[in-house]
Amino acid sequence: MGVKIKDLISEKKQTITEKSLFGKTVAVDAYITLFQFLNTIKSFDGKIFTDLNGNPTSHLVGFLYRMLYFKENNINPIFVFDGKPNPLKHEELQRRFERHRDKTYAYKEAQDIGTIEDKNKNYINPRLNVKMLEDTFHLIKNLGGSIVMAPQDGESQCTQLVKEGKAFATVSQDYDTFLFGSKRIIRNLSKTKKRKIMGRVVNFDIEYYNIEKVLNHLKINQEQLIDLGLLIGTDFTKGIKGIGAKTALELIRKYGSISTICDVKPTIRGIEINLDKELMRKASWIFNKPNVIKDIKIERNKPNFNEVKHFLMSKQFGVMRLDNTLKRFKDVYYSKKQISLDGFFK
Repeated sequence: MGVKIKDLISEKKQTITEKSLFGKTVAVDAYITLFQFLNTIKSFDGKIFTDLNGNPTSHLVGFLYRMLYFKENNINPIFVFDGKPNPLKHEELQRRFERHRDKTYAYKEAQDIGTIEDKNKNYINPRLNVKMLEDTFHLIKNLGGSIVMAPQDGESQCTQLVKEGKAFATVSQDYDTFLFGSKRIIRNLSKTKKRKIMGRVVNFDIEYYNIEKVLNHLKINQEQLIDLGLLIGTDFTKGIKGIGAKTALELIRKYGSISTICDVKPTIRGIEINLDKELMRKASWIFNKPNVIKDIKIERNKPNFNEVKHFLMSKQFGVMRLDNTLKRFKDVYYSKKQISLDGFFK
């Protein structure tokens, strides 16, 4: 997901458990979380859950149990949602729209992440709409969660919250988060530690990254990491066909910046690096000077479990299971257990 730098930084990941985050506040990239729920929470026939009117509810199931997971582990989430996309992202969004309509591609992608079976290859998830977002906001707030609407990219606003000390780390599966420069990044933060990929079950650990250690490992600075990402390809740039992460890193180390590469136009394995310098400058600016809200006030919502029950029952959630789940929420909410493990991270 996002810029393909996984192989470059994997050596610097630290495996942690939920206990390491006990009592901490994290900024959650909510859009990507929502899409994950739509891709993975399905009925036996491979379709997402809906109410009697056909409105999707898989995302509500996901956020209900993700909130419970956070609360039972005393992790305080701030869910950050994307705002209006930057104009440079329009091409990428159009590509995604066209891909969504291509059933063949949708099936292959779903197989790759293990979210669909062969018999369901003609089924494609519905597109996100305003009603789905409104329902998500309503549920999160009444479960006592906090919500922030970013002006543009959610990852950049998460980074700002971490920078200001309002959150300990950014929680996101998207590697673009590293380009925005969040001091600390956490991946795979969920109760489920197994996923089905290409027909086999794979175990996942919670991954923790310290951006300073990542940069030291790569022997580049934050601005050069952004330039590296632009060479590979991001939501704002296509990247260069045939140029992977390792080659991009070599180029950045040799020439120092993407601006210099634009001027020199080096040739790598017969491929001339011919970039639009002005486009690269604009894309770099998105990561270097992102559109974010500074010193934003985080609204702390008091849970209203009666409203949660009423709301989810209207969505055809089972009463018995819902009552058991809300009882677990209440048990956590009224618990006074407090432990601090701040010394874990160095």
